[in-house]
Amino acid sequence: MLQLHPRVARPHVVGDVKLSETVLDLTLYLARPTDVELDWLVDYYEQVCSRARFRFYAIPELTDWDPVDDPDLTKSGRAAAQAGVRRPYLEPVRNRVRSQREFHLQIWDGMEQGSTHFNIGGVDVDDPPGSASFVRMCFPLDTDPEALVDIAEELADSVDFISGHGGLALLYDAWNKYDSFTHHYALARRWWGLDLEDLNVTLPWMNTSIKGAQWLTLVGHQFVHDFALEPEFGRFSSGVTVQSKNKGVVIRAGQEPLEGDQHAVAPGLDAYEEVALALQRCTVDPPEEFTGDGFMANANTQGWFHRFFDPTGWR
Repeated sequence: MLQLHPRVARPHVVGDVKLSETVLDLTLYLARPTDVELDWLVDYYEQVCSRARFRFYAIPELTDWDPVDDPDLTKSGRAAAQAGVRRPYLEPVRNRVRSQREFHLQIWDGMEQGSTHFNIGGVDVDDPPGSASFVRMCFPLDTDPEALVDIAEELADSVDFISGHGGLALLYDAWNKYDSFTHHYALARRWWGLDLEDLNVTLPWMNTSIKGAQWLTLVGHQFVHDFALEPEFGRFSSGVTVQSKNKGVVIRAGQEPLEGDQHAVAPGLDAYEEVALALQRCTVDPPEEFTGDGFMANANTQGWFHRFFDPTGWR
């Protein structure tokens, strides 16, 4: 199990609200997925999370979490069930994907702490016109990080994607997002290895840029070609490995994910910095700020995204 500072490892709870929790996260930004890829991803997630944790799902057509073993089927779901379609409760999502509309699906084990979580969705974007899609899998901190590597490599072999990242990440409470990010700001200033997630800010820009370096950084072959990144990868030291898979590459910065404590003499983030420098010219320059007191007052969201290749912008 990873040895993390207690402030990083423990959820931050105020009253009965869990504002923040550190997890192991893997996020891929997808080329427009098909309904076949959607089903493959759901099936694969069930394999890696275990059937006992594959319990509840949520889709826009329903108002709350619904049990996968006793789903409240929509009209299209009932028709799919009559036709013998597997997982008929996913039919509204499949229909949205087939007709290239916005879609969203979440799967959750029902645990308030130490949970596993699957999240996939797509939204319309304006610049350039089209859609942006993602898939995200989150696991508790007692998960073996090598399992995250295996998942990243399997996805990079099987699913068309643009880029992605995996490692330590901070989750926020969706109903208390401002307060969550106020807390995250203080954590992120000290522990640089913790990823901050706000798909509302980043997802619209992930078709044409990359979020930045993490312990695992995934880059699709088309993105590697478009930005001529292969020579950059050839300059990595032995602390950074690159695995070429069917759909893209998986870059690993060191043996395990790091919290990157800036109060330590050596935070150990040299490998992260190498990867960030290689991806500098295609790293996102977000047009809006993260929420929360710190980001809103200091307007340094860009500094956080660029911290590994421009550390002065975040110090």
